[in-house]
Amino acid sequence: MTKLKKVVKIILAVILVMFVVSIALGLYWGKKVESQMAAIKAAGAPITLADLAGPAIPDDKNAAVIYDKLFKLMSDPSVIRDRDVMFKVLSKSGEVDQKTWEEARVALSHNGKVFSLLDEALMRPECRFSSSIASLEVLQEQCERFAGLRDATRMLCAKALINAHYGQTDGVASSLEDAMAVRNAASGENTMLIGFLVKTAIVDITLANMRQALCYGGFSEAQLRHMSDALARIDINKDYRYALEGERVCFLQQTSKLHRFNAIVPFGYYDTSAYLDFAARQLSDIDISYSAARSRGTLKPGTERDLPLCATLTRQVAPVFQNSNIIRYKTQAEINLGRTALALESYKIKFGSYPKSLDDVESSMDERLPVDPFSGKSLIYKLESRGFVLYSLGPDQKDNNGAMLKSIENDTSRGDVLWGVAK
Repeated sequence: MTKLKKVVKIILAVILVMFVVSIALGLYWGKKVESQMAAIKAAGAPITLADLAGPAIPDDKNAAVIYDKLFKLMSDPSVIRDRDVMFKVLSKSGEVDQKTWEEARVALSHNGKVFSLLDEALMRPECRFSSSIASLEVLQEQCERFAGLRDATRMLCAKALINAHYGQTDGVASSLEDAMAVRNAASGENTMLIGFLVKTAIVDITLANMRQALCYGGFSEAQLRHMSDALARIDINKDYRYALEGERVCFLQQTSKLHRFNAIVPFGYYDTSAYLDFAARQLSDIDISYSAARSRGTLKPGTERDLPLCATLTRQVAPVFQNSNIIRYKTQAEINLGRTALALESYKIKFGSYPKSLDDVESSMDERLPVDPFSGKSLIYKLESRGFVLYSLGPDQKDNNGAMLKSIENDTSRGDVLWGVAK
């Protein structure tokens, strides 16, 4: 019986020590999280949902009010039928027969109200929908809005291609510029990574159809300059920072509900602290080159395995951050390719043929071309008999001779970001 009492006392003592240690760790990590949040606030970054939302936007200045009307109109069966006819010309105009072009032109003429609402929305300076933070309750609604923004972009691109096919180049340039501007509404719908990814998808759609439109020719230098300036206004790094800050706020919002238990079980505070450190590293990557970020190891496969085992939530989201970061570089590469391709077309208008090198463009047209974000050097340009090939090295930083990058998984994904062949 005496031995049993001793065993019980030892067990109770261990439990007491573990309890005291747990409380101490909870207090320590809780203080650290408070210190990290104070530093974030001192830097002027948002830490609450109210900070993220900002001041209210009057309805007469809020583009979301018009977009909601647009989405309702776009759900009309007759608009859907015309939309689907227009979409047949997207990104494959060289394969479209004349009958389909005529049908698409007629369908375009039926959608004046859609484009009128789009014009009105794009004229408004700000955009915020009623539910800008993702939750289970609003996820369905957000997905429908994202689909609406995607379809609005595709309709504008279809309009551009139809105008290009019929030689109306003024309509091409303005429609493509509007398509790029639609991406701004994604910030008003969602401040997290999903909103950022929708923005990059809108850029992808617009650039794919810009390539097709340029094949028709007939553009003036001024029109090409307008399109290039529209691309230059896209600040993908700002978009990504905004998304990461939104993710951080939402993480803090969700984990704050668990912190009441952390004086007893400190792992929640520890996970939050690990997440804040990880998010800070991801944010700091925005300000450095791809090569530097790659050297730091934040883009390598299995980054989450370097995180502490007890940082469970942080380990789950790490791969998503890594993939999104590389998508950011890829999107910037596509934007830079688009701007360079437009400069090459301007050169051809001015001198009658494409240049032998990109240096010729800079020296002859007094223009500084954007570089390859993956290499930090000039994009790769090859003059060919049927035009040119233009591409970026891609995540693996190797010249794959223009072999297209098919998917992005990590910094070893093979393939180049290709603009393609201009005929």
